[in-house]
Amino acid sequence: MSTPRIFHRTAQRAELATVVDSLRERGLQFIYYEASEAVELLAYRTPQAAWHTGRAFGETLEVQWTRNGDAFDLLLLTEKEMNAPEGWEKWQPLCSSGAPTIQPQTQRVRLYGTERRELASYHYRATKSDAPAEWIETRVPRPLVYPIENAPKHVSVQSIVYCFDGVAILTRWQRLVKDERD
Repeated sequence: MSTPRIFHRTAQRAELATVVDSLRERGLQFIYYEASEAVELLAYRTPQAAWHTGRAFGETLEVQWTRNGDAFDLLLLTEKEMNAPEGWEKWQPLCSSGAPTIQPQTQRVRLYGTERRELASYHYRATKSDAPAEWIETRVPRPLVYPIENAPKHVSVQSIVYCFDGVAILTRWQRLVKDERD
Protein backbone atom coordinates (compact mmCIF):
# COMPACT_ATOMS: atom_id res chain seq x y z
CA MET A 1 0.00 0.00 0.00
CA SER A 2 1.08 3.54 -0.57
CA THR A 3 1.69 6.27 1.98
CA PRO A 4 -1.47 7.76 3.45
CA ARG A 5 -2.39 11.33 2.76
CA ILE A 6 -4.11 13.10 5.63
CA PHE A 7 -5.56 16.59 5.39
CA HIS A 8 -7.23 18.78 8.02
CA ARG A 9 -9.55 21.75 8.03
CA THR A 10 -12.05 23.52 10.21
CA ALA A 11 -15.57 24.29 9.00
CA GLN A 12 -18.30 26.39 10.53
CA ARG A 13 -21.63 24.65 11.20
CA ALA A 14 -23.17 26.18 8.07
CA GLU A 15 -20.21 24.93 5.96
CA LEU A 16 -20.17 21.25 6.96
CA ALA A 17 -22.58 20.08 4.25
CA THR A 18 -20.85 22.04 1.48
CA VAL A 19 -17.35 20.91 2.48
CA VAL A 20 -18.24 17.20 2.67
CA ASP A 21 -20.50 17.28 -0.42
CA SER A 22 -17.64 18.82 -2.43
CA LEU A 23 -15.80 15.48 -2.05
CA ARG A 24 -18.73 13.25 -2.98
CA GLU A 25 -17.59 12.83 -6.58
CA ARG A 26 -14.30 11.39 -5.33
CA GLY A 27 -16.12 8.26 -4.18
CA LEU A 28 -18.12 8.83 -0.98
CA GLN A 29 -20.70 6.02 -0.82
CA PHE A 30 -21.76 5.77 2.84
CA ILE A 31 -22.25 8.01 5.82
CA TYR A 32 -22.14 7.22 9.52
CA TYR A 33 -23.21 9.83 12.03
CA GLU A 34 -23.94 10.37 15.68
CA ALA A 35 -26.48 12.95 16.81
CA SER A 36 -28.42 13.52 20.02
CA GLU A 37 -31.40 11.57 18.70
CA ALA A 38 -29.80 8.89 16.53
CA VAL A 39 -26.78 6.92 15.41
CA GLU A 40 -27.07 5.80 11.78
CA LEU A 41 -25.11 4.15 8.97
CA LEU A 42 -26.69 4.97 5.62
CA ALA A 43 -26.06 5.31 1.91
CA TYR A 44 -24.41 8.68 1.38
CA ARG A 45 -26.53 11.75 1.95
CA THR A 46 -25.63 15.34 2.72
CA PRO A 47 -24.46 15.67 6.34
CA GLN A 48 -26.35 17.91 8.76
CA ALA A 49 -24.85 20.34 11.29
CA ALA A 50 -26.81 18.52 14.05
CA TRP A 51 -24.63 15.44 13.48
CA HIS A 52 -21.90 16.15 16.03
CA THR A 53 -19.62 13.29 14.92
CA GLY A 54 -19.49 11.39 11.66
CA ARG A 55 -17.67 9.96 8.72
CA ALA A 56 -18.48 9.82 5.01
CA PHE A 57 -16.53 7.08 3.26
CA GLY A 58 -15.93 5.04 0.14
CA GLU A 59 -13.27 2.81 -1.42
CA THR A 60 -10.59 5.46 -1.76
CA LEU A 61 -11.22 8.15 0.86
CA GLU A 62 -12.99 9.13 4.03
CA VAL A 63 -13.96 12.43 5.64
CA GLN A 64 -14.30 12.41 9.44
CA TRP A 65 -15.77 15.28 11.44
CA THR A 66 -16.18 16.16 15.10
CA ARG A 67 -17.97 19.19 16.48
CA ASN A 68 -15.67 21.49 18.41
CA GLY A 69 -17.74 24.35 19.89
CA ASP A 70 -19.53 26.14 17.05
CA ALA A 71 -17.33 24.62 14.35
CA PHE A 72 -16.21 21.20 13.12
CA ASP A 73 -12.73 19.70 12.90
CA LEU A 74 -12.44 17.57 9.75
CA LEU A 75 -9.91 15.01 8.57
CA LEU A 76 -9.63 13.71 5.01
CA LEU A 77 -7.91 10.30 4.78
CA THR A 78 -6.81 8.63 1.55
CA GLU A 79 -4.05 6.50 0.10
CA LYS A 80 -4.51 8.03 -3.36
CA GLU A 81 -1.96 10.44 -4.74
CA MET A 82 -3.62 13.83 -4.41
CA ASN A 83 -2.96 17.42 -3.48
CA ALA A 84 -4.83 19.08 -0.65
CA PRO A 85 -8.31 20.15 -1.80
CA GLU A 86 -9.03 23.87 -1.54
CA GLY A 87 -9.29 24.92 2.11
CA TRP A 88 -7.53 21.79 3.42
CA GLU A 89 -3.96 21.52 4.66
CA LYS A 90 -1.64 18.56 5.13
CA TRP A 91 -1.90 17.06 8.62
CA GLN A 92 0.88 15.39 10.58
CA PRO A 93 0.26 14.09 14.11
CA LEU A 94 2.34 15.73 16.82
CA CYS A 95 3.28 12.32 18.21
CA SER A 96 4.94 11.20 14.99
CA SER A 97 8.62 11.58 14.28
CA GLY A 98 8.39 10.29 10.73
CA ALA A 99 6.03 9.57 7.88
CA PRO A 100 2.88 7.66 8.80
CA THR A 101 2.66 4.07 7.64
CA ILE A 102 -0.30 1.83 6.95
CA GLN A 103 -0.57 -1.69 8.31
CA PRO A 104 -0.17 -4.10 5.41
CA GLN A 105 -3.55 -5.75 5.93
CA THR A 106 -7.06 -4.45 6.14
CA GLN A 107 -9.21 -4.93 9.18
CA ARG A 108 -12.84 -6.02 9.36
CA VAL A 109 -15.06 -5.01 12.24
CA ARG A 110 -18.39 -6.81 12.61
CA LEU A 111 -21.37 -4.55 13.07
CA TYR A 112 -24.13 -5.28 15.56
CA GLY A 113 -26.98 -7.57 14.63
CA THR A 114 -28.16 -10.69 12.89
CA GLU A 115 -30.34 -10.32 9.81
CA ARG A 116 -33.92 -10.97 10.95
CA ARG A 117 -34.57 -13.88 8.56
CA GLU A 118 -31.64 -15.71 10.21
CA LEU A 119 -33.22 -15.49 13.67
CA ALA A 120 -34.95 -18.38 15.39
CA SER A 121 -38.55 -18.65 14.24
CA TYR A 122 -39.86 -17.66 17.68
CA HIS A 123 -38.42 -14.13 17.41
CA TYR A 124 -41.33 -11.80 16.66
CA ARG A 125 -39.56 -10.13 13.69
CA ALA A 126 -38.14 -13.31 12.11
CA THR A 127 -41.14 -14.06 9.92
CA LYS A 128 -42.14 -10.52 8.90
CA SER A 129 -41.99 -10.94 5.14
CA ASP A 130 -43.05 -7.36 4.35
CA ALA A 131 -40.20 -5.75 6.31
CA PRO A 132 -37.03 -4.55 4.56
CA ALA A 133 -33.70 -6.13 5.41
CA GLU A 134 -32.88 -5.33 9.03
CA TRP A 135 -30.48 -6.61 11.63
CA ILE A 136 -31.59 -7.39 15.18
CA GLU A 137 -29.34 -6.92 18.20
CA THR A 138 -30.87 -7.39 21.64
CA ARG A 139 -28.60 -4.66 23.09
CA VAL A 140 -30.03 -2.10 20.64
CA PRO A 141 -33.70 -1.18 21.23
CA ARG A 142 -34.61 -0.97 17.53
CA PRO A 143 -33.90 -2.85 14.30
CA LEU A 144 -30.72 -1.79 12.53
CA VAL A 145 -30.66 -1.10 8.81
CA TYR A 146 -27.41 -1.23 6.82
CA PRO A 147 -27.06 -0.05 3.20
CA ILE A 148 -25.80 -3.37 1.78
CA GLU A 149 -27.30 -5.54 -0.95
CA ASN A 150 -28.51 -9.12 -0.57
CA ALA A 151 -28.97 -8.90 3.23
CA PRO A 152 -26.21 -11.17 4.57
CA LYS A 153 -26.56 -12.73 8.02
CA HIS A 154 -23.84 -10.43 9.41
CA VAL A 155 -22.26 -7.21 8.11
CA SER A 156 -18.73 -5.88 8.68
CA VAL A 157 -16.95 -2.64 7.91
CA GLN A 158 -13.68 -3.14 6.04
CA SER A 159 -11.14 -0.56 7.09
CA ILE A 160 -7.50 0.44 6.82
CA VAL A 161 -5.57 1.18 9.99
CA TYR A 162 -3.21 4.17 9.92
CA CYS A 163 -0.21 3.69 12.21
CA PHE A 164 2.19 6.36 13.45
CA ASP A 165 5.45 5.18 14.95
CA GLY A 166 3.93 1.71 15.16
CA VAL A 167 0.80 2.80 17.05
CA ALA A 168 -2.63 2.65 15.40
CA ILE A 169 -4.33 6.02 15.86
CA LEU A 170 -6.63 6.46 12.85
CA THR A 171 -8.94 4.08 11.02
CA ARG A 172 -10.36 4.75 7.57
CA TRP A 173 -13.53 2.90 6.68
CA GLN A 174 -13.68 1.62 3.10
CA ARG A 175 -16.83 -0.40 2.53
CA LEU A 176 -19.51 -2.61 4.01
CA VAL A 177 -18.99 -6.31 3.36
CA LYS A 178 -20.73 -9.60 4.01
CA ASP A 179 -19.23 -11.17 7.14
CA GLU A 180 -18.71 -14.91 6.58
CA ARG A 181 -17.80 -15.69 10.20
CA ASP A 182 -20.42 -17.29 12.45
